[in-house]
Amino acid sequence: MATVRVLGILLSILSIAVVLSAATTVTSAVSFNVTQAVSSTLLYVPNSPSDWNLFVSHPIAQDQGAYDTYSPLAYYNPVTGQFYPALAYNWTIQVLPNGSGILTVYLRPGLYWFNGTATIPFTAWDVYAEFYIYVKGFGAFYPFMQFQYADEDIRVINNYTIQFLFQEWSPTDWIYLLTYHMFTPWPVWKWAVEALKNITSQSEALAFAHSNITKFVAPYWALNPYYVSKVGSNFIIITLEPQNLFNSWLEIYPLNSFTYYPTVTSLFVGGNTQSMTDILSGTAQFIYVFLSPQQNAELESHGIKVFTIYSYDIYGITINPNQYPWNIPAVRRVLYYVLNTTAIAASWGLQSLLPANYNIPAAPYTLVTFPSSITNMLFTYQYNWTKAAEILQSLGFYEKNGQWYTPNGTPLQLQLLMPAGFTNQVVPATYAAEELTAFGIKVTPVSVEHGTLVSVYMKNGQFQALQYFAPKVVSYITAWTNWPHSSVWYDYVGNVFNTSLAWPFAWPKVIDHQLVGWYCQPLSTNLPPPINNTLVWCVNSTFGYINLSNVQIVIAAAAPGSVDYEKAIEAWVAWWEYYDPQFVWGAKLEPIQYNPSYFDFTWAYACLPGIIADLVVYPSAQQSILGMYSTWLPDPFFFGGVAPPGVIPPIAQAIINGSLWTKYSQYAEFLGLTPQFGINIQQLQACVASYFHVPYTPVTTSTTTSTATSTTTVTSVATVTSTVTTTAVSTVTSTATTTAVSTVTVTKPVVSTALIAGIVIIVVVIAAIAAIIALRRR
Repeated sequence: MATVRVLGILLSILSIAVVLSAATTVTSAVSFNVTQAVSSTLLYVPNSPSDWNLFVSHPIAQDQGAYDTYSPLAYYNPVTGQFYPALAYNWTIQVLPNGSGILTVYLRPGLYWFNGTATIPFTAWDVYAEFYIYVKGFGAFYPFMQFQYADEDIRVINNYTIQFLFQEWSPTDWIYLLTYHMFTPWPVWKWAVEALKNITSQSEALAFAHSNITKFVAPYWALNPYYVSKVGSNFIIITLEPQNLFNSWLEIYPLNSFTYYPTVTSLFVGGNTQSMTDILSGTAQFIYVFLSPQQNAELESHGIKVFTIYSYDIYGITINPNQYPWNIPAVRRVLYYVLNTTAIAASWGLQSLLPANYNIPAAPYTLVTFPSSITNMLFTYQYNWTKAAEILQSLGFYEKNGQWYTPNGTPLQLQLLMPAGFTNQVVPATYAAEELTAFGIKVTPVSVEHGTLVSVYMKNGQFQALQYFAPKVVSYITAWTNWPHSSVWYDYVGNVFNTSLAWPFAWPKVIDHQLVGWYCQPLSTNLPPPINNTLVWCVNSTFGYINLSNVQIVIAAAAPGSVDYEKAIEAWVAWWEYYDPQFVWGAKLEPIQYNPSYFDFTWAYACLPGIIADLVVYPSAQQSILGMYSTWLPDPFFFGGVAPPGVIPPIAQAIINGSLWTKYSQYAEFLGLTPQFGINIQQLQACVASYFHVPYTPVTTSTTTSTATSTTTVTSVATVTSTVTTTAVSTVTSTATTTAVSTVTVTKPVVSTALIAGIVIIVVVIAAIAAIIALRRR
């Protein structure tokens, strides 16, 4: 083992020093080596575990540019609810009668790890190493996969097939697994797997992971069209692989912008102002920083282009409910009538902030993804000081000399904490404080250093009122990625809600998005034990209580789009409106600044809705696309939505000639360029062709996809046999119909045969998420 570690260190030293001089870089007829000025700093320590060991917390491997040189098994787009296969070309899921499940992943052959001089074939053993270490060493995926079953739960079937047994099936954890970045070549990490196999104590395994695995100086190996060719104290350079290796990636990314930008340098300059200076001077051609409207206007006056994408980040004001009189829901809801959200957003600039009209922790443009059962109960903010005064007076409050008082004569006032330096929050929050003060509720805004605000005041719930981010979601179907987590309370709202307690609740009576009253109706779900399915119970016809812990658990445990999932989301949204745990006043629009001599990002916005245009020209982690963990270059290059000016981007070419739907339909579905997302294909073709002044080939017939029929027989020890035949869209382009039959014998004991009768065996082939999308469109 010691020999392996020494070899790893030597390889690390060699790989860091690599600069491609002998290899031939892939380029296009029109190509640029571009630089982006990143507003953070690079903490690079040569020959350290914090370089390329991704089991370490935030190594430089996760910094801009470098992280994009690792690839996931697949991408998942929460906006469209669609997958796009990457290292894996297909996968199947079997949910078994005893509640466990099997995920079988089929990998693409012919891909290689590359460090600048050498290669290692990519196989299932590399995937095995990563997840075996995660599960047995770090306890990942618990309780669905468990330490003591690691050898059973993760199995290599052959060099290009790997199988995962979830001891308890999770409807969502398999998505996380598929979208992890692969960074563990088997020859490099074999020593860690073999050591863990000999450990039988979980505490010993955890200690080994933290004292050995996280201390290992891993050599750098890329698994991507780009690799890190050079790194220094303040820069990372990534370069396209040599032609013979690069060609193998074209099967995954047939429409791409790679060859237009063969080298990307990430220059870490330490701040927004420095990034702005570098793009003005020509040192950088691209930045992605939240500048003020005035700063963006200055850039535009010097010929720099600025466009905004939907960031899905939202902002809100939390009032601590553990203080009188703010523990009264009606008092908290006074904000709905006192604050003008349009004016709040405009105080910073409507180019960068979009006002919210409803109190739901989701950006306004995501609401189209929610079912009508939820959107119909949203009521608009009214901005009506007369109504606000009537509410307070009905509760015994009174106004005197421009100041509101509680019934016992105490002035109604608040101290509002804000994150210092986050000027796009500080300015609007200060405006809101002034507006509340003008109404008669004195609010004193106080800026607090961001780290202190989060680690002290938010963590300990030590505030009267707080301005901060709200717990965003990208779509209804992916609310499970954020709303069920404890981070809602610690990292967003502030730790002032004890979710083990019952909280006041009522359902809103809403007509045409106007609130007309409140009522109570019990609500429960139907998930199997040990989940507590009681979400809402009533004291009378207008008032009840909600168990927030149960609601969050159901959101996490229910299948996205299912009836139980929808019920839990309904309860969550209704409580947010009734109790106002955080007054959501706006959504962030993210500005991107670039030199138009190098990029054309704007063509898609001439022909597509903003959300879809963002996905086409700038797919990234900003849209919470799982499998993409960066919001900087080269993310937009993978799906071919950008090219130098005067060049038709690859996706635009595929739209014009129709091949996006006749040949690359998975691209179209993943990015939302299909009729189910409101796209008129021929109108889109005509618009894009007009933009580039070229003719187009109309797509006159519906896209034809092949089907694969899978029949799976699952036999459990309870002698219950169930067979299901599922027809799903296949990634295979063959027109033949294939029938596959497999038998799986389960030796894990079944706890209750009574539960088995109600369980349906599901076989999911890639892209069978259409059923979930159909639920979303109800």
